[in-house]
Amino acid sequence: MSEAVFRERPGGLGIVDGFVRASVDEVMVVARFRWVAGGDPSMVAPTVLEAAGEHLPPAAGEAGSQ
Repeated sequence: MSEAVFRERPGGLGIVDGFVRASVDEVMVVARFRWVAGGDPSMVAPTVLEAAGEHLPPAAGEAGSQ
């Protein structure tokens, strides 16, 4: 499951919003995402990826790899 999701502007004009996975309910098979950034396409992706790296636990198989 993705830790970050990006929405693009219609017509391929760049990324408009970015979300980071906040939690997963494996019983209900639901993931909750929190909005991180929107607006300037040059700033959305770096901001979202930074938030994903800082605020989420390591993905399965990555724990202890640092």
